[in-house]
Amino acid sequence: MKIFATVVLSLAMAISAFADLTYSSTVKSGPGAGTVTKHFLKGNRSKAESANSVIITDYDAQTVTILMPANKTYRVTPMSQSSAAMEKAGGDIKADVKETGAKKSIGGFNCKQVIMTLSMTGQTPMNVESEMWVSPDVPGAAELKAMGMRMAEKGVGASGSTQMQKALADIQRQTAKIGGVPVLTIMRMKQGDDAQSKQMQAQMQAARAQMEALKKQGGPAAAAVEKAMANLPAAGGKYSMEVTTESSGFTTTSIPASEFTIPAGYKKADR
Repeated sequence: MKIFATVVLSLAMAISAFADLTYSSTVKSGPGAGTVTKHFLKGNRSKAESANSVIITDYDAQTVTILMPANKTYRVTPMSQSSAAMEKAGGDIKADVKETGAKKSIGGFNCKQVIMTLSMTGQTPMNVESEMWVSPDVPGAAELKAMGMRMAEKGVGASGSTQMQKALADIQRQTAKIGGVPVLTIMRMKQGDDAQSKQMQAQMQAARAQMEALKKQGGPAAAAVEKAMANLPAAGGKYSMEVTTESSGFTTTSIPASEFTIPAGYKKADR
């Protein structure tokens, strides 16, 4: 799942990367609800900073650096590692990106609905649908689209075999053509084939029943159980996970290069 999630993030960034831009995103519902992440995009580098971790992506160096503030350590991973692991598992990516024609205002921005569906075959099939409400009115959106198209043509972030490079580059081109920046994103994930999905749903329903019983008992743990239940997908739904994220505070103020360097005092983590 981690491999596929990395691919999803990289493809989403094709819409909104490669120029100076700072904004914050808040997980409104689903796993991690309440988490606030600050994003920095400059040139061919991006940084996502939350309370527990910092992720720096360098599209020129083709690396992802993860900083762990709790113990002041970091880990550098080549982008090709995700592709290699996917190929080893026999996986292949197929995607479709389309505008639905639906429009609405979110956070003061005129947005259009874009649906990106990704599927991965292999040992553990997985399907992800990202409903993105994208706005061309966000500061720097036009510049981001132009840079995104250039990077897609260069195949930035599409490391791996020739087949994998072509697949990811094609998806990058599709997303870059849309233009604009995602203001609201609803990511829905289904893992496994239909039989596996039904099994996971049965397990989810059993877990929900246990949590309901704990909630009825009351006491200090009841509030925590209620919060955990709020993060579960809707009962009977076809997705094993659903996460809603909203972005705000967009600014094109110049970002210093130091934002993308490893802070002093951090040590490289052991593998």
